[in-house]
This record gives sequence, structure tokens and C-alpha cells, in this order.
Amino acid sequence: MNINYSVKIASLLRKNDINTDVYYLDKNLKQKFKYADKLCVKYVIVVGEEEESTNTLVIKDMMDGNQESIPLDEKEILKRII
Repeated sequence: MNINYSVKIASLLRKNDINTDVYYLDKNLKQKFKYADKLCVKYVIVVGEEEESTNTLVIKDMMDGNQESIPLDEKEILKRII
């Protein structure tokens, strides 16, 4: 996956005053979710090669475990996490 895609999403969130962290370490998803849970993160955005190629992202609600794939669209993202 191209890290620029993650940075693009993080920049969009930060532009809207949403605290954002990009996890750069090469760990498996379970370890990344555990890290987010430890930080009491409410939402995690997951991107990989498939999401980048389809211009989408996955938003996971860490409270209830639900996740959904949505287009990389500022209004759609903000509607889900604000």
C-alpha cells in the first residue's frame, strides 16, 4: 500500500479538527486494533491496497465492532464519525 493514501486521509481528518494518528509500523491488524483500543480510540480507519485501488476506506467502530466500507469522500467520512 502507498503510505500517501493514508496521509491523504489523515490530512482530510485533521483539516476538520479530528485528532488523527497514522500507524506506520508493519504489524498485523489485530495488533493495530489492540493498540487503538489501548488508546481508547472510538473509530479506526483501515486502508489497504484494495481500498486504495477503489478509492474507498473502511471505518471500524471500536465500541461495537461494526465496520463499513465507504467512498473516500469528505462528507461521507465526517457523517460517520462526527
